[in-house]
Amino acid sequence: MKEYNLVYKDIAENSGVFIGTRYALNLTIHLGEVNLDFITLLEGEYKKIDIWNYCVGQFTPKDRDNLPTGTSAENQMRCTILVLARGLKNNFPHILEGNIEWIDAYKKYPMAGIIRKADEAIVELIKSKNHMSQENI
Repeated sequence: MKEYNLVYKDIAENSGVFIGTRYALNLTIHLGEVNLDFITLLEGEYKKIDIWNYCVGQFTPKDRDNLPTGTSAENQMRCTILVLARGLKNNFPHILEGNIEWIDAYKKYPMAGIIRKADEAIVELIKSKNHMSQENI
């Protein structure tokens, strides 16, 4: 989080958001399934892009090395989040930096989801962080 200047906020019991400058990553865990959305300003409006399949499909064995053992659902979710954190850092640092140049490649991805309007609560968190960042300049 420090490396990419991200701020974390819980937004629901099963969802949290990592807020960067002009973007956010929304991680949701529901019924043992993980979802990851990238939220950014596109075409004059904040949009959310479901990037879970796009990213996970490009993770490598290095991202899955030395995972903690355990058979509980909680341990499995921890392993999933650890793989996600490693995989994003190893393979998608540009996403963690808020770069949006990858979105054209995403649109060509066979399992790409529909780009939708972002949730207003997350947009407000992004705007709030941007406002605070501008005050510190």
